Amino acid sequence: MREIVCAVNEIQRPSDSSKFKIIGLSDAELMSNFFNQKFGNCYLNTYFDSEPKLDIGNLSNRNFASADLLISSDVYEHVFFPLHNSILGSFNLLKPGGHLVLTMPWNTWQDSVEHYPWMVSYSVHQVSDGIYSVIGIDQSGSERIVTNPVFHGGPGNTLEMRKININVLVHELVRVGFIEIKIHDQNRPEFGIRRADGVMGVVTARKPHAVDNELLQSTFLKSIQRIRLKFQKVT
Repeated sequence: MREIVCAVNEIQRPSDSSKFKIIGLSDAELMSNFFNQKFGNCYLNTYFDSEPKLDIGNLSNRNFASADLLISSDVYEHVFFPLHNSILGSFNLLKPGGHLVLTMPWNTWQDSVEHYPWMVSYSVHQVSDGIYSVIGIDQSGSERIVTNPVFHGGPGNTLEMRKININVLVHELVRVGFIEIKIHDQNRPEFGIRRADGVMGVVTARKPHAVDNELLQSTFLKSIQRIRLKFQKVT
């Protein structure tokens, strides 16, 4: 949370901050309260299953280009396949020049894995005390029982849908048009941020003011090369 706050604070805002719109995707209560106090009505926390609702994987036209800053804290690992839809939704939600601040569990040492690429909806059922199963629905409407599901923070909309390699995440961000992709993985003891080996950092990206194919292609190649070089020793 400290690292997200640092990333948000480093994003340049207009002198009249009342025109700066920030949207959170199911931000945790502690962080949501902080941003409410800091930004007031400029900040809106949204939810997948309650008001104010926002489905980032199926964005409605009324939400297009509505935010200057989108905070996605541990959301992308829970959205339905394909992840591309949610990252594209994030891109479309932002105004030109807008920023994305995201966290999700990513790694450098294994390939990305999609657990349920067939799933379009699901329900959680308690088998016994502390034991749950998931009944997933595929595109044909058929039910499939998932045993030993992995949840992050308790059952509900926290079902782990994927494990992702950082190269794949960067590729998806560039694919939809994001530029200035940065991985914040440095120790910042002045803010109480000290990371252990293997701890993933915040990722930030910006939507360009104008889409330029040559710029995007150059950014894509440089981003992939930089990420590969950065983690070459690890992988």
